[in-house]
Amino acid sequence: MPSPDPPRRDTRRQLVRGAARLFAQRGYAATTVAEIERAAGLSPGSGAMYRHFPSKDTLLLATVTEYRDRVREVRRRLADDERTDVAARLQRLVATLAEFLYHARLAKNFQASLVSQFNAIYKSGNSFWTGAPSDPEPFTLFDSSSTYDRPGAAYIALRQILGPANFTPALQQLQRTYGGASVTEAQLEAAFHRWLPVHTRSCQVRLSQFFTQWFDTAYPSGGGKNRPMITGPGLAGPDFYTSPGVCP
Repeated sequence: MPSPDPPRRDTRRQLVRGAARLFAQRGYAATTVAEIERAAGLSPGSGAMYRHFPSKDTLLLATVTEYRDRVREVRRRLADDERTDVAARLQRLVATLAEFLYHARLAKNFQASLVSQFNAIYKSGNSFWTGAPSDPEPFTLFDSSSTYDRPGAAYIALRQILGPANFTPALQQLQRTYGGASVTEAQLEAAFHRWLPVHTRSCQVRLSQFFTQWFDTAYPSGGGKNRPMITGPGLAGPDFYTSPGVCP
């Protein structure tokens, strides 16, 4: 039997966190109100959720708001310590990638949502591409969307290049190997080289070029050709492969 309702604020928090977990696992449309109530420790099907949120849509907005606030807090803490090392940058881009993946999970079409988020970033112009994420200026380190969005988009492209079946284990291996410790840029790149599905020399060279363009290159302003010219399958921009499994 579910335990008696905790105080109202705690119940609301449990509903938000339970819903966020279910939305991420199953998607918004496939998650029922009764399942959300069960996840929050309430009687499923009792309608108890509606004492805290007028609709499932309102609860969805609350989960997105809480997640956004948590990501902003992570970014604020990183800003406070003013680190620009690879480990700190890895934390920032993983936080951004997690935000992209979470919003994609809420969408009806996960893959289409990721592609849409990437394409929206890739078409950025003006000064978006003028600062290299691996060498940010101190005064732009945390006041520019490119600090987060550019590397976040790069990791969506990496997911397309490696394929989901390789990309997730690559991130997990990075976490197991370097979680809580320092990691060099060469070690970070090498981890993804190992999970590249095609191990020809041309593909290995192209992946190195990908990292240079996305993380180490400051482009003139304007966008267009002044931006990375290697992306991934199904994304805007020049594909990593000339045909499936073949690199230029």
